[in-house]
Amino acid sequence: MNLLKFKNRTLPSLPSSGDSANGKRRLFGNGRRQATAALPPVNIFIDGVVKSTEFLTYNDAETICEKVSNAIKQNRRVRLSFRNVKNMTTVFATVAIGNLYKKFPEKKIKALLEIIDISKEEMEYLEMTIETYRETIKLSRKQRRIEEAIINGDFI
Repeated sequence: MNLLKFKNRTLPSLPSSGDSANGKRRLFGNGRRQATAALPPVNIFIDGVVKSTEFLTYNDAETICEKVSNAIKQNRRVRLSFRNVKNMTTVFATVAIGNLYKKFPEKKIKALLEIIDISKEEMEYLEMTIETYRETIKLSRKQRRIEEAIINGDFI
């Protein structure tokens, strides 16, 4: 089993084939593809951006999402650190990370975003939350297309 070495933690790595240990595909990559070669990665430490890591707010999540988005727009690798984060909520995960899937293709996120300093359990929770949110996005897009087809008379 390969081990990923993180600052202050050594965790078993998830399979590199794109599948996680529980049979689902990985949502986040290692941040090593498609990045501008000459530029170093952008390191974003959540505990250095927010006021308190005890309770992460919606506004905190928007701030993190904006910082990550700005780096990805520049085609920069992003290392998002969850060090010292005590309670990650569904709202935080959805807004901070999930909203990236509204802005960028999955391949770009997987290539440029690396989540670090997070336990295996927290990573599984994050991936489950984001996958659920992504499915919701897909359903609402499908619903919009159906509604437009009905309005346009294209629906049989």
